[in-house]
Amino acid sequence: MLISILTYRTFRKFVTENTAFVIAVFYYNIIPKNSTVPDFSNMLLWFSTLVFLSFLEFSLNRGTSARRPAFFLIAAGVSTSLLVLSYPTCIFVVLPGCIGIWLLSAAGNRLKNLLIYLGTCGVCGLGWLAYFLFHMSFRQFLDGLSEMLTDGSHDVGLLGKLKDNLSCLGVSSCC
Repeated sequence: MLISILTYRTFRKFVTENTAFVIAVFYYNIIPKNSTVPDFSNMLLWFSTLVFLSFLEFSLNRGTSARRPAFFLIAAGVSTSLLVLSYPTCIFVVLPGCIGIWLLSAAGNRLKNLLIYLGTCGVCGLGWLAYFLFHMSFRQFLDGLSEMLTDGSHDVGLLGKLKDNLSCLGVSSCC
């Protein structure tokens, strides 16, 4: 429900209120499982949506005061780290995010904006790592990481995902 409300608030800035309402209601109603079960695939959808909304807000607010765009970059960084936590292979979201920030930022703010986003991702990532290492040994952590990367429930391995993401990035950059 909260993500639907954020969707409405974001979209009403550049479409009519009725259209924004329909988009938000559509988002809420096409995923009824999301409201009851916080499994990994649902968290993937939630955090992907939050990353998208954060970057959209950043692009809409980049010409305003210095605080507003920074807030949305921090929100994108937190959302990205939660996205990667739900599906570690979503780490590939970071590169297109950085490219988008670079392209959307004014020349004098590019590095600062990248550092805000990447710094937020890094702080969150280190926080998650510290949390996990506090609750398990480093060896257990590496074994779990190895299990995630070689999980048989997904038919595409890490190198296949990397190849797919890089080819998609190449096609989208041509557009």
